Amino acid sequence: MNLAKENKLLSFISKYDKFIKISLLYFFVFEIQLKCLPTLFSSRKLVLFTVILYIVFYKRKQLIGIISSFVTKYIKIILMALIFLCFYTSILVIINQSNGRYILNLLVFTSLYVCIAPIFFSCIFKNKNEFIKCYILVCLFETVTIVLQQTSQIYREIADAIFLNESNYSYLYIGRAQGLGASGASITLILFLGMLSCSYMIFYRKHKLFYYISFMWLMFSSLMCGMTGTIFGILLLIYTIFNDLHINNIKRILSICLIFLIAAIIFLLICKFILPELYIRIIEKWKNVFSFNSESSIFILFGMDIPRLSIRTFFGTGITRGTVGNISCYHDSGYIRSYFSMGIIGSLLFYGSFYYSMIKIIISCYDKKVKIILAILFLVIIISEAKEPFIMQYFMPFYFFTLYLLSKKGSITV
Repeated sequence: MNLAKENKLLSFISKYDKFIKISLLYFFVFEIQLKCLPTLFSSRKLVLFTVILYIVFYKRKQLIGIISSFVTKYIKIILMALIFLCFYTSILVIINQSNGRYILNLLVFTSLYVCIAPIFFSCIFKNKNEFIKCYILVCLFETVTIVLQQTSQIYREIADAIFLNESNYSYLYIGRAQGLGASGASITLILFLGMLSCSYMIFYRKHKLFYYISFMWLMFSSLMCGMTGTIFGILLLIYTIFNDLHINNIKRILSICLIFLIAAIIFLLICKFILPELYIRIIEKWKNVFSFNSESSIFILFGMDIPRLSIRTFFGTGITRGTVGNISCYHDSGYIRSYFSMGIIGSLLFYGSFYYSMIKIIISCYDKKVKIILAILFLVIIISEAKEPFIMQYFMPFYFFTLYLLSKKGSITV
């Protein structure tokens, strides 16, 4: 590329800086796939490839500074563990002649999206505040696709015709709301990260009304899609209100709680008359949360068969779901799937490297507000992993490590 074209490109990037960053983050967090293209060309892969190329050519010094600094040492621990597990599970697949969904694919993409991507994205964003604000806008835009999926027949038909949907429901189904590129518990936790970002900005005491309203809207949008992120969001909201107003300011706390309660009632009434199928599903879901009947998610999860301990499961089978010999695993829990695929030793190495690194990062973080956000997210990761393998769905650890690197960016010598 000649100098004139290079300057023109850099000028364009500088002019539309915010829009480009929001777009890159959106298409990375939500993996959007066109039906007419192979999976190699999903939005997440294309964005990561684009970001890597841009950083290597135009921000190489900054990249070298981050990689060579002490702040990435815990990410390197996880990366080394994942590389070892990639070789280990490859051998398991060959030995066991496993049939099912291979853990190797997930380990490779976890290495890319959880360890490599945060390093490059920390070069894209100027600081942690910019990243957090962009993430909130990304989540708010996704809520538009959720509302459209529920209210517009034209949008549903277009989305179903153009975009690949890997969830259990098509875009045409309105009984369960879903966004573009994400659905179910996954999208509720992605939106929870948006709520967590709003909490951070509220702690900063900047434009609190906007962030409270954004928090409320993200929580209601999450409620339309599922319960996992919504429950975490409600608990986070309670913590945020008490932390923001202090325990001795009871009148203001009760006033804000009353406003949220009225907003929730209005939201449910709107759903009842405009989206009756979604309203019925939300009410049924809430009933199941507070009951332990056969339809409760907790009851179903605990009722799933756990593969018995044997030589195969002790060392691992190499697959997350499927059958090896006379042993099968169709459990939803991330911990059980890891035990089945990587064995006891492999799963201990996997979770040990992640949780050890995250704990050390939280301890080493000097920014009190970031430390609180990372600690909350760490607890959510531990708990939610019992429901599904969310670590290998990338978005929560990606957010964790990117925010950490950006919080340390000022201490890195470039």
